[in-house]
Amino acid sequence: MTETPQKTRKAIFHTNTDISPLSWELMGISAKANDECIGMFGTGLKYAIAVILRTGSKITIKNCDKTYEFASENIKFRGKDFDQITCNGKALPFTTEYGKGWELWQAYRELYSNTSDEDGLHFIGEPMDDGTSIIVEDGAFVKCMENHADYFIHDREPIAKCDGMKIYDGKGTVYYRGVRVGVMELASYSFELNYITLTEDRSIKYEFSVRTDIGMYVSEKIKDKAILRQFAMAGEGTFEHDIPMDHNWSDEFMEVVEDIWLKSPTKLTKPLQRLRKKRRPETEWEIVPATEDQQMVIDRGVELLKKFGYSVTAPIKIVNNDDDNVIAYVHQNMIYLTERIFDRGMFFFLTTLLEEHLHTVGHDDYSRGLQNYLLEQVIMHSSKRFKEPI
Repeated sequence: MTETPQKTRKAIFHTNTDISPLSWELMGISAKANDECIGMFGTGLKYAIAVILRTGSKITIKNCDKTYEFASENIKFRGKDFDQITCNGKALPFTTEYGKGWELWQAYRELYSNTSDEDGLHFIGEPMDDGTSIIVEDGAFVKCMENHADYFIHDREPIAKCDGMKIYDGKGTVYYRGVRVGVMELASYSFELNYITLTEDRSIKYEFSVRTDIGMYVSEKIKDKAILRQFAMAGEGTFEHDIPMDHNWSDEFMEVVEDIWLKSPTKLTKPLQRLRKKRRPETEWEIVPATEDQQMVIDRGVELLKKFGYSVTAPIKIVNNDDDNVIAYVHQNMIYLTERIFDRGMFFFLTTLLEEHLHTVGHDDYSRGLQNYLLEQVIMHSSKRFKEPI
């Protein structure tokens, strides 16, 4: 008995707008309507076509009475084989190597995002007769459409949120405008941020910046104490344990940290244990008068920083403590130096004093503000040194 061949399943992306062949024939063009659109660079459709063909799927675009079929043909370049993409037999200016870092689900993410930007539809079935349909024939790609919820978070409710970020149950997925753009390894939660700098292939460009932003939103803006407690007691080796938390703590976060500290301080993450000690009021550490040599170092350091363009105006006090993790800190706009700092040499003293001075003028540890400020200073001083106006 002859088996009836199974019908190929088709993933359809349908919009009521026309699509121009220039979308895949020219490099460096984009026609996104506004800043709320998910795509930005004008390369996404080309990436998607390349990935789909590279993984053995078939992609066709139907625009009213016109049909565009994509394929590839082998070419050689400097002794190497490449598969150049064609449309209706016409060679296009890219190969299946384009978007080489993408997986098939990222091609699905791109086509869905483009369709969503145009208020279109996506479904499994046959293309409509009107408008524009992008048709992908392949079981693996159709599976991506069936797993839509793995790549988009629009239909899920966050377990906590604040202005700038939402937190979801899930293991470490990072979303931007509801779209998956990366994964934070060893994270217990998933996060959606209102602002992330992306690379051209729609992935996170600066992972450290995202980590810093998450730490800032958690310690400054999230109000749910149950969630805050999970972050404050996160196990060593997890994402939540190691994110930067040296920000302007909210009352809620401070209360959670203090409660854990008073009941079982070792349950706090090690970074928070250090920060909690650093933020203790001055009465918890003995303030000691500066020796003549220490005062000379302080005066020289303040003088040098002023010459460098940084006027340290906050009062400077010396404390005696036994915590090796704390060298200096700022409390109530005063700079506190431990006695150990004077054993490390003038260079170390200057870098520490400059850091604490920057905290007194509003730049938190690990913050984007501090990062941007320091980068601006590098460019400014380099411009002056090499006499290159900017």
